Amino acid sequence: MYLLKSFPENIAVSKPHIVPALLAMRHAIHAKDEFVVKELIRRNIPLNTDLSVPFLVLRRIHLENWYKSIAGAGMLDAGQTPLAWAAAEDSIPMMRLLLDAGANPFCKDNLGNYPIDYVRKADAHRFLKRAMDDERKSWTKR
Repeated sequence: MYLLKSFPENIAVSKPHIVPALLAMRHAIHAKDEFVVKELIRRNIPLNTDLSVPFLVLRRIHLENWYKSIAGAGMLDAGQTPLAWAAAEDSIPMMRLLLDAGANPFCKDNLGNYPIDYVRKADAHRFLKRAMDDERKSWTKR
């Protein structure tokens, strides 16, 4: 709770707070702390960003494969989103919470992986696959 007091009401417009807020989100997802995750969502934490400026720059100058090699070696952050973190934890409640808040199941990380690529358990895989199918269906209704 004390940690949350250091974040503004609208994290998305306060650039210096985005990275620490995402780190807090990552820890809360790992700890399965729904209160903190909900509070960060309420404060508009960006759910579909990887915050990887180097990746964007290298993609623009067509050095994407070089960057992927370095990131794959663990030298740079893989740029995973909160949904990918929840998927890696096989936490259906966290995935549900993030999806309901607007997390995009089709948001790739810097290595080209979707959140579903990090799921290990069958029930979590089925849940996220169903969410992806529902998202696809909503595209056709638009």
